[in-house]
Amino acid sequence: MSQIINNNSGGSGTIQNAGFVSYLSTNTINTAGDGIYRNLICDVDTHDINGNYDTSTGLFHIPYTGSYVFTVQYAIYNSNSISQTLYDLSVNLYTSSTTYTLNGGVQSVMNPLNTGSVTGCIYLYLNSGDYVGVSANAYVEGNSGLHLGVKGYDSGTNTYYTTFSGKYLY
Repeated sequence: MSQIINNNSGGSGTIQNAGFVSYLSTNTINTAGDGIYRNLICDVDTHDINGNYDTSTGLFHIPYTGSYVFTVQYAIYNSNSISQTLYDLSVNLYTSSTTYTLNGGVQSVMNPLNTGSVTGCIYLYLNSGDYVGVSANAYVEGNSGLHLGVKGYDSGTNTYYTTFSGKYLY
């Protein structure tokens, strides 16, 4: 969305505005735990100023060259009935040309139905036409497959566990 404004010097200018807030609407079962990076697709977009976030791909398409801020919260849970040792939970934010690690290196025991999460924030200078997305991996000790789920929105507690948002700054 661009707005024409009058400034104090009597002239006019254009304000460029872009941003989004998205979240994962439901839990996924057995979709993490094998150490392979998978793209995060937040399927609900609650605030998308220009329609630049794609809920089918999880990508935000950069409309203006400039500085942006992005935040990610990625939550996993033990979807099995046995305790597991989580050795690594890493979240990356990737652009058209570069990958940035937001957080990682977590080691903890996850009891059945326990939740673990990583939160990160990053400022980036991006070009119009670029895109930004999130990928994450989790590795479970003695892994023989997918043992963890990604935690989505909990309507009972009105809690958003896995989110991705961004805003154009200037």
